[in-house]
Amino acid sequence: MGKGEFQKEADTTWSDTQAKKFNAKTGTTGKVMHSSSNAWHENYPQTNLYEQYFNVTWTQGYNGSGTKLDYGVWGEHPKAGDTFGFIGLFGFNNADLKSFVAGGAVQNMQIEVAIDSPSSGADPDIYFGTHTYWEKPESTSWTFIDSQYKTLSKFTNYGYDYRKWVSIPILGWWEGSMGGVACWGETATAADAARFAGKETSHGMIGFNTRLFIRVLK
Repeated sequence: MGKGEFQKEADTTWSDTQAKKFNAKTGTTGKVMHSSSNAWHENYPQTNLYEQYFNVTWTQGYNGSGTKLDYGVWGEHPKAGDTFGFIGLFGFNNADLKSFVAGGAVQNMQIEVAIDSPSSGADPDIYFGTHTYWEKPESTSWTFIDSQYKTLSKFTNYGYDYRKWVSIPILGWWEGSMGGVACWGETATAADAARFAGKETSHGMIGFNTRLFIRVLK
């Protein structure tokens, strides 16, 4: 029996068949469902892995007080660290994320980012965690940023722009409340200053289609 289907066997060959449901004397095509406690699944136990990439829908940087950075000065490129304690946000379509994960369990999340060569000449250490903003906020607060489940990633100063995949803790999914990913410096110092490419090209930084990768067990 496969995902929501019966299978029939002839000698050593298996093929799909259908379940039928009846209302009085009328039969219509149905679906096999499997029960686990009080939940129903198309297949149980869950054994199939599904993967999908999601494109960023908005990006923005904020200072340590949560104030949105002025577009004329900074553009919409997420920034992190520095003595200003910058916070960067990457936003994704929450409805698309939930639709993909629905009925399953998140196994892995990663984000691909493009970083500007650090102007300090240092190798910044940047935290990444999830946030629960479904639309770009005018200001940000740690109330909506998960600083408990986070990943610390070092970005080596190669002397040119480069891309990197960073793992995101799966507990940051927060049962579907996740709206995207936040980044901030390990310390509020120039050594941990970083600028990541936003969705659009501006202020000497080429725009980048930041992607979120999710693997789900269904």
